[in-house]
Amino acid sequence: MRGLGRTIAAAVTAGVVAGGCATPTPPTQDGPVTLKPAPTQLAECGPDQLARCVPRLADIEPDLFDMVTVYGPISDFAVLPPSSAREDAPPECRSLPNLGARPDSELDVAYRPAPASGNRFPANNGDDFHVRFMVAGTGADMTAQMNEWADHCRMWGIAATMNDNGIQAWLIAESADVLQKFQAGDVDQWPFVTHMAATELPNGVMVQAFYRTTDLSATSPNDVFSEILRSAGRPRPRSALPPSLTDWSRAQISSLLPPLDVGVSIDAQASRSDGRWLLCPQAEHAPLYDPQASWHRPTNPAVTDKTLPPAVAISRALPGTAALAEVRREIATCTAHLTDIPALCSGHDMHQTLDTDSAVADGEETIRITQRWLRVENVQGYDRCAEGTDALRITHVRGLIVISSADAAVVKGTLGDPALPTSSLDQLQAQTVHAIKTA
Repeated sequence: MRGLGRTIAAAVTAGVVAGGCATPTPPTQDGPVTLKPAPTQLAECGPDQLARCVPRLADIEPDLFDMVTVYGPISDFAVLPPSSAREDAPPECRSLPNLGARPDSELDVAYRPAPASGNRFPANNGDDFHVRFMVAGTGADMTAQMNEWADHCRMWGIAATMNDNGIQAWLIAESADVLQKFQAGDVDQWPFVTHMAATELPNGVMVQAFYRTTDLSATSPNDVFSEILRSAGRPRPRSALPPSLTDWSRAQISSLLPPLDVGVSIDAQASRSDGRWLLCPQAEHAPLYDPQASWHRPTNPAVTDKTLPPAVAISRALPGTAALAEVRREIATCTAHLTDIPALCSGHDMHQTLDTDSAVADGEETIRITQRWLRVENVQGYDRCAEGTDALRITHVRGLIVISSADAAVVKGTLGDPALPTSSLDQLQAQTVHAIKTA
């Protein structure tokens, strides 16, 4: 889709809805609206706040990972690779054991290896690096529990590979024969060999990581385990980051985004956006920004509230960019074309609208936009009429452009009246602007 929200947030979030509540046009204000940040989570990493234990991308070795996603408990998160051995095993032997943890609370996290990591991250055929955060049991002994599981699940081949300052690691293979071949250098066995490590944090949280890799060495997987497990619950201080924001990497910029939580992803990979403001097809001009990092909370199909999920993106403004002035020029262009309906959309009973106002986010001028549009989109080689809606907040601060957004579009049927999370967008915008100003 084309549009301001699409160009910046296309890699962040997209929704398709059929109903909901219409968002009213903001009332006329005597002065700019003041946007208030979302409440700050004051709790530290602990058994009652597992999400605060998850290392963000800037807390780990630079450029090791470029995306982190937090899930609620996933039943097949730690399931061992498909094999005849797994299918014949009892249920308790088909997944990795939760060493030293209570079964009542857990959080599952996936990290995507960054292409720039090079030799610092072992080749793993695109598989994510998985981490599970759990509440530690009382008097847990990881070695004893692992030995007990290995004795009960004798179909697997198991070998200890590390015991270093509280971090223990193992290889778990489809069989003793596969383990022996892998250790002898047979890389073809890698899909059936799982690397696993675990540690207990001082505050009563168990952290367990696992992944599969084509790297046959024992040291490089253990280096990765050590890097992330030692980062758990220990956010990198501001003093460890470059003094100027202009020198921050994408991963470091991502630390300015809202906190991680269940269902949230933070992505520091370069966006596919070409850096153009495009509120409407008539407004074409040169790129204005360089995408850096994004935060988004995808729609949960199990939740009855179908409010569109919010997203936040941070980009670097290109030299000489006056972002808000460009947005206002585009608003004027788009407003002049609201009655221009493509012939292919003539049968759609929807009127294009574009509502804007000014706001203040942590003392910074902010533009708020809500629009509904009709456009011709090429879908699978055919031109189709698309209906869409966007809600946006845009702020230009310290050389960075912050956009909070929510959007939805359909190319078949009608869009309906999706509920836009306007209050959430206001809070997220103010929270992110505040983080940038105080960095």
